[in-house]
Amino acid sequence: MDTGFDLERALQGWRRTLVQQGLEPGHIEEIEGNVLDRMEDYMKDGLSQEEAFNRSCAKSLHNAEELASEFFKATSKYGKTPPWKRKIPAFSSLPFQVKIAWRHLIKRKYLTLMHVTGLSVSLSLLLLAWIYFDHETSFDEHFKNAGRIYRLSVEYTIDGETDTYSNVPKPVAPFMKETLPGIEDAVRIKGVGRLETHTAAFWVGDKRITSNKVFAADPGFLAFFNYDLLSGNADQALLRPNTLVVSEALAIKLFGTSLALGKEVKILGREFEITGVFADTDDNTHLPVDALVSWNTYPNEGELDQWFGGHVYTYLLLDEENDVEAVKRKVPGFYDQYMKKTFDRIGGEAHFIFQPLTGIYLDPEYLWEPYPHGSQTTVYVLLVVVILLMLVTCINYINLATARSTERVKEIGIRKTLGSSRRHLSFQLFAETLLIAFFAGVITLLLAVILLPYFNQLSGINLGIYALLSLPNISFVFVLSIFVGSISSIYPTYQILSFKPIHALVRRSQHKTGKPVLRNTLIVVQYTVSLVLITAVLVVFQQTDFVKNKDVGYVKDNLLVIKIPKDDQVTRKLESFKQVLSTKPYVLGVTSADYSLSDATDQWIPSFEDPKGTIVETKMDLVKVDKDFVGTIGLQVVEGNDFNKKVVNEKAILLNETAARENGWLGQATQVKFLYEDENENPVKYRVAGVVNDFNIGVSYNHVRPLMIVLDNNSSNHVYLGLAAQEIHRSTRDLENTWKQHFPGYEFDYEFLDQELASLYHREENFLKLLTLFSVVTIFITCLGIIGLVSYVSLMRKKEIAIRKLVGSSFLGIVVLLTKNFIKLQVLAACIGLPISYYLVQKWLGYFEIRIDLNGGPFAIALCLCMFFSLLTMMLHTTRAALERPVTALRSE
Repeated sequence: MDTGFDLERALQGWRRTLVQQGLEPGHIEEIEGNVLDRMEDYMKDGLSQEEAFNRSCAKSLHNAEELASEFFKATSKYGKTPPWKRKIPAFSSLPFQVKIAWRHLIKRKYLTLMHVTGLSVSLSLLLLAWIYFDHETSFDEHFKNAGRIYRLSVEYTIDGETDTYSNVPKPVAPFMKETLPGIEDAVRIKGVGRLETHTAAFWVGDKRITSNKVFAADPGFLAFFNYDLLSGNADQALLRPNTLVVSEALAIKLFGTSLALGKEVKILGREFEITGVFADTDDNTHLPVDALVSWNTYPNEGELDQWFGGHVYTYLLLDEENDVEAVKRKVPGFYDQYMKKTFDRIGGEAHFIFQPLTGIYLDPEYLWEPYPHGSQTTVYVLLVVVILLMLVTCINYINLATARSTERVKEIGIRKTLGSSRRHLSFQLFAETLLIAFFAGVITLLLAVILLPYFNQLSGINLGIYALLSLPNISFVFVLSIFVGSISSIYPTYQILSFKPIHALVRRSQHKTGKPVLRNTLIVVQYTVSLVLITAVLVVFQQTDFVKNKDVGYVKDNLLVIKIPKDDQVTRKLESFKQVLSTKPYVLGVTSADYSLSDATDQWIPSFEDPKGTIVETKMDLVKVDKDFVGTIGLQVVEGNDFNKKVVNEKAILLNETAARENGWLGQATQVKFLYEDENENPVKYRVAGVVNDFNIGVSYNHVRPLMIVLDNNSSNHVYLGLAAQEIHRSTRDLENTWKQHFPGYEFDYEFLDQELASLYHREENFLKLLTLFSVVTIFITCLGIIGLVSYVSLMRKKEIAIRKLVGSSFLGIVVLLTKNFIKLQVLAACIGLPISYYLVQKWLGYFEIRIDLNGGPFAIALCLCMFFSLLTMMLHTTRAALERPVTALRSE
């Protein structure tokens, strides 16, 4: 049926409409093609030509957006969705958001500076603490079979007293390897002097190199620890007597090259052949080695039957199952078979301890350790303190961001009213966090570089700038900075975005901030952490000062200790050297001993004949000295007499008061005889010449143990000189010249005893320095957080403050108004923090046998310091709010 519809005329009219809308003829022609195609589709569905035309043209004729879509479809080659209909990722606008964020941060320089400062200071300490933690917990991990290697230590309980040794008797290793299933291999190692004395001089012609990493080791030691030999055979290098292997570094020092195989070197008066050179190993080990002497070089006394004493360091390699508990269950049978008889005789017992190789460095130091250990307490306390510091940093960030958010409520309300989505506002705030994190990361690295020398000195790690600024460390800093900033900004962002635009834009809503439970909780946590750390610093300082200045029982001032090399060329001339020293006018006394007063002593089970004629075996410490020992170091004879200097080969000993008291010999000690066998196994009786006052050997925080002082003029590991105080500087120079005259080519190795004793407490002092550093930073960051909260409160109550001032409130009243809530929170923090502090410091003090009596002083001082810094910070900030002119707060907005 003819409807009278003229398609061409209709298209002409449609074209004129598009021309009027500004489209060019070419574009109209392309859109016309789209319209005709759509008409054809409609007509297939049963519509008439007129209906199909009208429906196809309706969008482009009457809707600008649809017309634009038609135009896009006609001209686009790559997609059917116009750009204005596509969802734009929020991150695509990040550069723009960063630009806006930069303007906001610059506008609020004060708060931005506090944000960046708090975050960067915390992160710099965190970075250094992480490096220290990683270093301390990675010892010995580089050894191939580290997970299956255990050091064997032993705990002796004799006469009710327990001592733990880092070593075991010589026969234990071979017999355990042979009899206990589950043990694949076992090796032994000991110092070349005594067990723990591993210093020796190497002579190549007139060239002399000294090392303190020289040991005698079993033939299988190299293969056991998988040392990488540059030359020589690991299985054969330590088989023959008078052979040794050296490190690459030592070989270069001795010969100028690592090609040292087959060359000769002299140690301790003997000629040794170098049968191997191993690659320098990782210094991150509890047992650093420069040279290994073959075990067969020295007589193996007690190799097969000495089950008490004669200790060596022993390492076990378990089989692939690595079932250490199964091996431990078999140890009692081993003990009963080989050791029980010996310990029954002396009235004691022994228990073996299997120490995992990778845990030795942080384990407690047992007796006769080869080298000082790290401190597990320091490492893990540091880890906890770092976590607390980061918690305080996050709280500080939240507080400052919360304070800043109150200034931006209206801004966010206006942007929401104008159509900004919640997602884009979130990314705006995230961009600000990103900028703060970036600047904090840069400053963190700069601070870490500045603190690096102090950190190296404190930790003992020789870390260079390039190692500090490695890519992993830089990435760690920036990732952590962004993470901390992002986590900390969650609550402030939520708080800002939760305001409805209508509430944000009216004045009365400024006071509706909700219950401040979270805010109060955060500041209580900050106060509590600060209080605990300050208390810990004070207690650690008191204990460290106490043990350093405790009376050790002898005169340690102006007492110089000369360390004597284990070399026949020195020991032969030592007596003449001592005689020359005794003639010096500034020398008040000269003596020699086998141990330093700063070291642990030998322990053994000597036999005595008491005044009733009964034979008694009892455990005692042992030192060997010459006749001038008591007078030179200033001991007091409380019973009997000193050694008789007129008797040439006197057979006599001295006891300390503890030894005489614990055995019931006080008042009759000179009637006691010490029973001994000479080198020909003939019985010899030493008389007890006298009893001297108790004195500490080693650290002063351990109880004094029973001690016998044996007269032995051949004991010459250390020479002690009592010097006139006014001649100290001149005397050391003269002593060095005298040494060089007697022992040319040997280093004059000396130290004043008080300095040597002070070095025993380096762990406690380092612990104190670390705690102090972290405490200062925590207090600093807490103060920043307080500033943020005071800013928040001042801003929220500025109109109230203005009205109060107009009606007559005083300056002091305004300050009290702003600070009283914080004081309440401090009182609450004190109620929480003081018990926690008491528990923690008591636990730490429990590591010391002799310790301070804990009183309320440190807790009171800590509380006062914490309140002082907090109140000072609040006063400085509230003063500004209290002095502000009321008209400024009340003016029309």
